[in-house]
Amino acid sequence: MTRNTPDEPTRRPAWSPAVVLLALVAWFPAPAAENLSLAPLAEATASSEFSQTYSADLVIDGIVTGASTWYATAADPQPTISVLLQQPSRVEQIRILYYTTGIYTLLTGSVQLYDLNGTLLHEEAVTFTDGGLDLTLSPVVEPVRRVTLVAETWNNEYPAMSEFEIIGDALPCTSDLQCDNGVFCDGVE
Repeated sequence: MTRNTPDEPTRRPAWSPAVVLLALVAWFPAPAAENLSLAPLAEATASSEFSQTYSADLVIDGIVTGASTWYATAADPQPTISVLLQQPSRVEQIRILYYTTGIYTLLTGSVQLYDLNGTLLHEEAVTFTDGGLDLTLSPVVEPVRRVTLVAETWNNEYPAMSEFEIIGDALPCTSDLQCDNGVFCDGVE
């Protein structure tokens, strides 16, 4: 072991940028993605509802049962369901869940992601497996304000969906972004 003499400056270890970055990531981890459709002010709407018992808002209640499922009417030529997120978000995954398999299931359709102004950011044709869907978006899409599913084909006269999960992270709300479904971040409508 060498010692510095009083006239010699003490040497400090050099920190590489990679070590600093790793330390910062460990200290400040990225927020975990969450189901944005469960946010208190998220809203679901549909082109039709079989009845009030099977309304669109059931697809964002976090429950996957037959009693908590949206059904479109038989007369709806293109069943569509849309979720308005609480605030602009970064979306990385869309999951459609259905409580059973074989009946009332969606077969094909498209997923559309829109920004605050209604500009289409991303559209993707999808094929369901037993009424369900697990779509990972690569790259992630932002700033998303609304996610819409347009059904193209289904296997029964009443297409249905139990949960519409939109996985991602809410973006920081600034005064120039509209959040909380109509109120700007600075509180002015």
